[in-house]
Amino acid sequence: MTDGVARWSRHGRLVRAGLLASLLVGCAAGGVGPSAPLAVPVLADQPLYVPAQLPVLATNADRSSSGDVIEAAQRIAGQEVAGRRGTTRVSADQVPLLYLAPIGRSYRALSDPRVLVRGAPAASCPALVATSGATAAVAAEQALSTCATDLAAAGADGDCGCQILAVNDTLLAEPDAFAYATGVPARLFRNGELSPLTLIAEEDADGTLTIRAGDQVLYRISGRPVGPVEIVETAAAETRAFSGARRPTGLLRGRFVQRIEAEDSTGDQIVLVVGLG
Repeated sequence: MTDGVARWSRHGRLVRAGLLASLLVGCAAGGVGPSAPLAVPVLADQPLYVPAQLPVLATNADRSSSGDVIEAAQRIAGQEVAGRRGTTRVSADQVPLLYLAPIGRSYRALSDPRVLVRGAPAASCPALVATSGATAAVAAEQALSTCATDLAAAGADGDCGCQILAVNDTLLAEPDAFAYATGVPARLFRNGELSPLTLIAEEDADGTLTIRAGDQVLYRISGRPVGPVEIVETAAAETRAFSGARRPTGLLRGRFVQRIEAEDSTGDQIVLVVGLG
C-alpha cells in the first residue's frame, strides 16, 4: 500500500500488519491503556461482507444528495446479496466497532433491513446511528435524518454530512471507519482545578460512560451523546448526583470526543473532557 489507508483483504484480514490490534486498544498516551475485555453476545462468527469497490457513501451538508447516497448503498448491498463475487468475507470479531461498541452490538441485534451511519468527516461531525425499517431505503432515510438531527444538536450541522457505513451484513467503508477504542483518556476539572489523576473513560454495554482512575470507578454518566446527562459520583464516602449537559465535538476511533459540564445541589461543579490525548 502506498496511500497509507488500510484495506480489507480477500481473507478478511487487514492488509496493514497489526492494524486490527491497534484498533482494539484504547489510548496509550498519558499512561492510559486498553481496558478490560467487554462481554459480547455470541455473534462473533456472524458473516459480514465487503464489496470489491467502496465509494464513500456520504451526504453533503444540506442533505440534497441523500437520495443518491441511499440508492448507491442499496445497489451495492443488493449486488453483494445477489452475487458475492469479488467480495471479502469477515466475521464480526474482526470489526471492532461492531463487535465491541454498544452501537455496533445494537446494530447487529436489529432485524434486517438495518443501516449504520456516522457523521462525516467523523473527526468534526459527532453522530453515530443504527436503525432498522420496513425497507433498506426507509432504514437509511431514518438513520440519515437522525444523524442530521444529532449533528444540529451538537452545533455541527453546517459543514457536516452523514456516511452510510453498513447495510444489513454488508460493510460499505474501509477498516478505519470501524475502529473502536475500548478506553480513552479523560480529564477532570473540579471547580476549575485540573485533577492530577490519570483517568480512562469506558462505555458499558448499555452506553453508560464510566470514568475510572485505575480500578476505582469515579463517575457513571448516563444520557444521549448530546444534551442532558445525569452523573453519579461513586468514589466519595457518600454517592453524589450531578446534573448537566454534554457536547460532542467529533468521533475518534468510534468514540465521541466530548465535553461534559455538571453540578450538584450544592453548586459543586465538574467538567470532564473525554477522548482527547
